[in-house]
Amino acid sequence: MCDGCECWLHQECIRMSTSQYVRFCAPHLQFFCKHCVTNGDSFCVSSSLSHIAVLSPDIKKMQDQQTVS
Repeated sequence: MCDGCECWLHQECIRMSTSQYVRFCAPHLQFFCKHCVTNGDSFCVSSSLSHIAVLSPDIKKMQDQQTVS
């Protein structure tokens, strides 16, 4: 599933290898589909970074929770 638009994608349809699939199954990694990281036909760095910034975990909050435990 794309972490940006939450669209489900078939591994074979997006030509993702099994090793890539296994890698992106890690809970700390995010996957963004081609639609979310492109501007027309080319890769858009600013779009990718904005998606990551919005969806990435709040590191300060995680650190605070860890010190409480």
